[in-house]
Amino acid sequence: MRKRRSHGNPRIKDLGIATRFKPGQSGNPGGRPKTRELTEMLRAVCNEIDPKSRKSFFQLAAESLLREVFAGDVQAFKELADRVEGRTVQQVELSGPEGSAIPLANVTEIDERIAELMRRGEERALIAARA
Repeated sequence: MRKRRSHGNPRIKDLGIATRFKPGQSGNPGGRPKTRELTEMLRAVCNEIDPKSRKSFFQLAAESLLREVFAGDVQAFKELADRVEGRTVQQVELSGPEGSAIPLANVTEIDERIAELMRRGEERALIAARA
């Protein structure tokens, strides 16, 4: 007969009750910090002042872009417009095979599958709670 393996600390119910997360409380409310090292480094460099022109490198880059726009560079104009007005929104159309409509029956099947999985999860939670 196999010996049943114990999981974790048997006194866990007694330990750390005051420090446990409450239901609905996140263990990491701020989420993973969004560090963008390249962006931070470029911003630091571009904020520096060019000793020759006494302008920031950001200003020099903007002037360079404007020179290209006025010289007729379409790609430079597109980049300028994207920066000033934001990128244009692209519409996306979803369809089924060969451009046909997506059958709603699939959506119903998916909803039924989700409901089934949720029921199973609830059953497992009840079994675990009894153990």
